[in-house]
Amino acid sequence: MYTRLQTLSEEAVAKLLEIEQNVTFTAATGSRRRVGKNTVQALSIYSYAKWFNWTHAQREAFRACLPTKQTALAKQVWYLDIPPRTGFLDVMTYWVGTGERCGKVCAYALRDQTIRIAGADVHLEKGEGIYFCLSEIHSISPSKEGQLWACCMGQRALEFLV
Repeated sequence: MYTRLQTLSEEAVAKLLEIEQNVTFTAATGSRRRVGKNTVQALSIYSYAKWFNWTHAQREAFRACLPTKQTALAKQVWYLDIPPRTGFLDVMTYWVGTGERCGKVCAYALRDQTIRIAGADVHLEKGEGIYFCLSEIHSISPSKEGQLWACCMGQRALEFLV
């Protein structure tokens, strides 16, 4: 199950893209790579930039682009970069069956892109957002253009959507 979020303004998307250009991305390797259903047979290929490594000004600018409740309740905020052609996120099953204990994610597409959640391909246009619980099986397939997401994660559910 997922919920579509209110689309971000063009100005917010432009600002998120500007911030993204000025933060440091880390390639997911070793213990920093999320292992999916296919374990080492299909190790996900992506990079991320978590806000704990950003400047105060970058964090505040990012915070201003998303709805206040999402960033105020967020335990973690990051960019997820899936490189063109080779990048993907394997089928994520780690949190399946954990119920309310797992994180809830708000992810905003910074390009036109698709994510698979609970067996359904969900296409989002630039600026559109999606909310889902990590207990839902999810994945991102390789694409010609690659993908770029602005994400935040928290533990609460309903308040996170406001």
